[in-house]
Amino acid sequence: MARGRFAVAGTPRRRARAARDLAKSSGVGAALGTIALAVAAACGDSGGAPVSRATECVRVEVADLSLSSDPACGVATDPLARRLLPDLEFTPGLCFETATVPLRVVALDGSSGAGAAGDSIELLMRAQSGIVSNPVAGAGLAPFPGPIVDGQGAAHAAISFTAASAIAVSTADGRPVGTLVARDTGWAEVKPPSTLPSYVSERLVIVGGEGEALRDAVGEVFATGDEFAGIPARGSLCGPGLFGRLGRAAAG
Repeated sequence: MARGRFAVAGTPRRRARAARDLAKSSGVGAALGTIALAVAAACGDSGGAPVSRATECVRVEVADLSLSSDPACGVATDPLARRLLPDLEFTPGLCFETATVPLRVVALDGSSGAGAAGDSIELLMRAQSGIVSNPVAGAGLAPFPGPIVDGQGAAHAAISFTAASAIAVSTADGRPVGTLVARDTGWAEVKPPSTLPSYVSERLVIVGGEGEALRDAVGEVFATGDEFAGIPARGSLCGPGLFGRLGRAAAG
């Protein structure tokens, strides 16, 4: 028998079996090739780099953030807070909320193409928060060793705290955009006989969000001053194509 490229030596029975095996393997190879081409086409792989939305950061500004007592402790039953913060327990009687207040989102560099640097989106937000403990960790922030004495020699009673917040974001005309959840830490000065802090320095770390515009968002917000009289807050928020997503949500 001629020994060409696909010639098989041996008895007729062995040659027949080898031919069947070759046909099967050729069929499997062709099928795998077809599947690979289909997967590549579905993923948009035409030889170029894959297309993805780059992560971008925006500045967030709240002009007047003020807290009031929340006897119902809404943050403790917020579905997203319960899902993202399962290790925390809220302290009864130490829960707070804000009114619905303006939230401004500012593009930083315009590199996403969704907005030029300085472009802004006007939204609304409402926050619910509460002082927390962490029974899973079995630890918390250490208290200050004693009163803080200022430059004039006056003593100030300060406490450290951990908290958590659920922040509902909506459009300027009230349509829901999504929710952000934050883990908060800070310190507060208390002046008896008032049990509410007269001065707070707080950092809210955004650990996640929900809703098309806020999904996968992370960031941080800082607030310093008397939170019960009203103070500004400012921070950053980052996520894939974030400014464009928020712009589309605001436009409806």
